[in-house]
Amino acid sequence: MLASALVFAGHPYPKIVDSYKLSVAITNELTALAFLYYILYRQGRSLSAIGFGFEPQDILRSIGLWVSTYVVYVGMYYLLYATYLLIDRTLVMPPMPFSIPVSALSLAFACLNPFFEELIVRAFFMTELLALTGRGWIAVIASAVFQSAYHLYQGGLIALMYLPVFALLSLYYLRKKRIGPIILVHLYVDLAALLVQHN
Repeated sequence: MLASALVFAGHPYPKIVDSYKLSVAITNELTALAFLYYILYRQGRSLSAIGFGFEPQDILRSIGLWVSTYVVYVGMYYLLYATYLLIDRTLVMPPMPFSIPVSALSLAFACLNPFFEELIVRAFFMTELLALTGRGWIAVIASAVFQSAYHLYQGGLIALMYLPVFALLSLYYLRKKRIGPIILVHLYVDLAALLVQHN
Protein backbone atom coordinates (compact mmCIF):
# COMPACT_ATOMS: atom_id res chain seq x y z
CA MET A 1 0.00 0.00 0.00
CA LEU A 2 2.81 2.42 0.89
CA ALA A 3 4.59 1.63 -2.37
CA SER A 4 1.52 2.47 -4.45
CA ALA A 5 0.98 5.65 -2.43
CA LEU A 6 4.60 6.67 -3.08
CA VAL A 7 4.25 6.10 -6.82
CA PHE A 8 0.94 7.89 -7.16
CA ALA A 9 1.02 10.53 -4.44
CA GLY A 10 4.65 11.42 -3.81
CA HIS A 11 6.87 11.23 -0.76
CA PRO A 12 4.91 10.58 2.47
CA TYR A 13 7.00 12.85 4.68
CA PRO A 14 6.84 16.64 4.29
CA LYS A 15 10.12 18.27 3.38
CA ILE A 16 10.50 21.76 4.73
CA VAL A 17 12.02 24.11 2.19
CA ASP A 18 14.27 26.40 4.22
CA SER A 19 15.89 29.76 3.45
CA TYR A 20 19.06 28.16 2.10
CA LYS A 21 17.17 25.97 -0.39
CA LEU A 22 15.04 28.91 -1.47
CA SER A 23 18.13 31.07 -1.96
CA VAL A 24 19.75 28.38 -4.11
CA ALA A 25 16.55 27.93 -6.13
CA ILE A 26 16.22 31.67 -6.72
CA THR A 27 19.87 31.91 -7.77
CA ASN A 28 19.49 28.97 -10.15
CA GLU A 29 16.35 30.39 -11.75
CA LEU A 30 17.83 33.88 -12.14
CA THR A 31 20.94 32.33 -13.72
CA ALA A 32 18.82 30.30 -16.14
CA LEU A 33 16.78 33.38 -17.13
CA ALA A 34 19.98 35.38 -17.65
CA PHE A 35 21.30 32.55 -19.82
CA LEU A 36 18.05 32.54 -21.83
CA TYR A 37 18.39 36.29 -22.38
CA TYR A 38 22.00 35.82 -23.48
CA ILE A 39 21.08 33.09 -25.96
CA LEU A 40 18.36 35.25 -27.50
CA TYR A 41 20.72 38.23 -27.60
CA ARG A 42 23.39 36.20 -29.40
CA GLN A 43 20.73 35.12 -31.92
CA GLY A 44 19.75 38.75 -32.51
CA ARG A 45 16.41 38.26 -30.81
CA SER A 46 14.78 39.60 -27.67
CA LEU A 47 12.34 38.17 -25.15
CA SER A 48 9.51 39.62 -27.23
CA ALA A 49 10.51 37.17 -29.99
CA ILE A 50 9.19 34.36 -27.79
CA GLY A 51 6.02 36.24 -26.86
CA PHE A 52 7.12 38.02 -23.69
CA GLY A 53 5.36 41.27 -22.88
CA PHE A 54 2.43 42.54 -20.91
CA GLU A 55 -0.55 44.70 -21.77
CA PRO A 56 -3.63 45.61 -19.68
CA GLN A 57 -5.87 43.07 -21.46
CA ASP A 58 -3.57 40.28 -20.25
CA ILE A 59 -5.17 40.47 -16.81
CA LEU A 60 -8.61 39.60 -18.21
CA ARG A 61 -7.10 36.98 -20.52
CA SER A 62 -5.25 35.40 -17.60
CA ILE A 63 -8.42 35.21 -15.50
CA GLY A 64 -10.29 33.45 -18.30
CA LEU A 65 -7.33 31.15 -18.86
CA TRP A 66 -7.08 30.42 -15.13
CA VAL A 67 -10.78 29.46 -14.97
CA SER A 68 -10.31 27.13 -17.96
CA THR A 69 -7.26 25.45 -16.44
CA TYR A 70 -9.02 25.08 -13.10
CA VAL A 71 -11.99 23.31 -14.72
CA VAL A 72 -9.61 20.98 -16.59
CA TYR A 73 -7.60 20.31 -13.43
CA VAL A 74 -10.67 19.49 -11.31
CA GLY A 75 -12.08 17.25 -14.03
CA MET A 76 -8.80 15.36 -14.29
CA TYR A 77 -8.59 15.13 -10.50
CA TYR A 78 -11.96 13.40 -10.18
CA LEU A 79 -11.25 11.11 -13.13
CA LEU A 80 -7.90 9.95 -11.75
CA TYR A 81 -9.12 9.76 -8.16
CA ALA A 82 -12.07 7.56 -9.17
CA THR A 83 -9.79 5.37 -11.29
CA TYR A 84 -7.28 5.01 -8.46
CA LEU A 85 -10.01 4.05 -5.98
CA LEU A 86 -11.13 1.30 -8.36
CA ILE A 87 -7.57 -0.04 -8.41
CA ASP A 88 -6.73 0.41 -4.72
CA ARG A 89 -9.62 0.91 -2.28
CA THR A 90 -7.18 1.35 0.61
CA LEU A 91 -5.89 4.67 -0.73
CA VAL A 92 -4.34 6.83 1.94
CA MET A 93 -3.15 10.11 0.50
CA PRO A 94 0.11 11.24 2.14
CA PRO A 95 0.73 14.94 2.75
CA MET A 96 2.17 17.16 0.05
CA PRO A 97 5.87 16.44 -0.50
CA PHE A 98 7.01 19.89 0.53
CA SER A 99 6.14 22.79 2.74
CA ILE A 100 7.33 26.34 2.21
CA PRO A 101 7.03 28.83 5.08
CA VAL A 102 5.70 32.24 4.05
CA SER A 103 8.60 34.69 4.02
CA ALA A 104 10.15 37.35 1.82
CA LEU A 105 12.24 34.63 0.13
CA SER A 106 9.31 32.30 -0.49
CA LEU A 107 7.24 35.16 -1.91
CA ALA A 108 10.17 36.15 -4.14
CA PHE A 109 10.47 32.54 -5.33
CA ALA A 110 6.71 32.29 -5.98
CA CYS A 111 6.90 35.45 -8.10
CA LEU A 112 10.06 34.41 -9.98
CA ASN A 113 9.18 30.77 -10.69
CA PRO A 114 6.38 31.52 -13.21
CA PHE A 115 8.81 33.57 -15.33
CA PHE A 116 11.44 30.82 -15.11
CA GLU A 117 9.14 27.96 -16.06
CA GLU A 118 6.97 29.66 -18.66
CA LEU A 119 9.70 31.56 -20.50
CA ILE A 120 12.04 28.58 -20.70
CA VAL A 121 9.91 25.41 -20.70
CA ARG A 122 7.00 26.78 -22.68
CA ALA A 123 7.88 29.89 -24.70
CA PHE A 124 11.50 29.19 -25.67
CA PHE A 125 11.17 25.40 -25.81
CA MET A 126 8.01 25.51 -27.93
CA THR A 127 9.36 28.24 -30.22
CA GLU A 128 12.54 26.28 -30.92
CA LEU A 129 10.73 22.96 -31.34
CA LEU A 130 8.21 24.54 -33.69
CA ALA A 131 11.07 25.97 -35.76
CA LEU A 132 12.75 22.54 -35.88
CA THR A 133 9.70 20.42 -36.68
CA GLY A 134 7.18 22.82 -38.19
CA ARG A 135 4.47 20.94 -36.29
CA GLY A 136 2.57 22.68 -33.52
CA TRP A 137 1.15 19.50 -32.04
CA ILE A 138 4.66 18.18 -31.39
CA ALA A 139 5.61 21.38 -29.57
CA VAL A 140 2.42 21.27 -27.47
CA ILE A 141 2.79 17.62 -26.45
CA ALA A 142 6.52 17.84 -25.80
CA SER A 143 6.17 20.95 -23.65
CA ALA A 144 3.26 19.54 -21.64
CA VAL A 145 4.93 16.15 -21.08
CA PHE A 146 8.27 17.69 -20.15
CA GLN A 147 6.68 20.11 -17.69
CA SER A 148 4.61 17.32 -16.12
CA ALA A 149 7.66 15.05 -15.88
CA TYR A 150 9.61 17.38 -13.63
CA HIS A 151 6.62 17.54 -11.27
CA LEU A 152 6.83 13.78 -10.64
CA TYR A 153 8.43 14.47 -7.25
CA GLN A 154 4.91 15.47 -6.16
CA GLY A 155 3.62 12.05 -7.20
CA GLY A 156 2.37 10.40 -10.36
CA LEU A 157 -1.26 11.37 -9.82
CA ILE A 158 -0.44 15.03 -9.37
CA ALA A 159 1.86 15.03 -12.41
CA LEU A 160 -0.95 13.45 -14.45
CA MET A 161 -3.43 16.04 -13.17
CA TYR A 162 -1.07 18.76 -14.38
CA LEU A 163 -0.69 17.22 -17.85
CA PRO A 164 -3.96 18.49 -19.42
CA VAL A 165 -3.46 21.86 -17.72
CA PHE A 166 0.00 22.21 -19.24
CA ALA A 167 -1.37 21.04 -22.61
CA LEU A 168 -4.10 23.71 -22.48
CA LEU A 169 -1.56 26.42 -21.66
CA SER A 170 0.69 25.19 -24.45
CA LEU A 171 -2.22 25.28 -26.91
CA TYR A 172 -2.94 28.84 -25.85
CA TYR A 173 0.67 29.80 -26.45
CA LEU A 174 0.71 28.05 -29.83
CA ARG A 175 -2.36 30.00 -30.96
CA LYS A 176 -1.64 33.42 -29.44
CA LYS A 177 2.19 33.45 -29.26
CA ARG A 178 1.85 35.43 -26.01
CA ILE A 179 3.35 34.17 -22.77
CA GLY A 180 2.29 37.09 -20.51
CA PRO A 181 -1.20 35.75 -19.63
CA ILE A 182 0.26 32.29 -18.98
CA ILE A 183 2.87 33.73 -16.61
CA LEU A 184 0.07 35.51 -14.73
CA VAL A 185 -1.95 32.26 -14.43
CA HIS A 186 1.11 30.49 -13.06
CA LEU A 187 1.71 33.38 -10.66
CA TYR A 188 -1.85 33.15 -9.30
CA VAL A 189 -1.48 29.41 -8.73
CA ASP A 190 1.94 29.65 -7.04
CA LEU A 191 0.91 32.48 -4.73
CA ALA A 192 -2.34 30.72 -3.82
CA ALA A 193 -0.47 27.47 -3.10
CA LEU A 194 1.99 29.31 -0.87
CA LEU A 195 -0.61 31.25 1.09
CA VAL A 196 -3.40 28.63 1.33
CA GLN A 197 -1.16 25.92 2.85
CA HIS A 198 -0.82 28.08 5.96
CA ASN A 199 -4.53 28.78 6.52
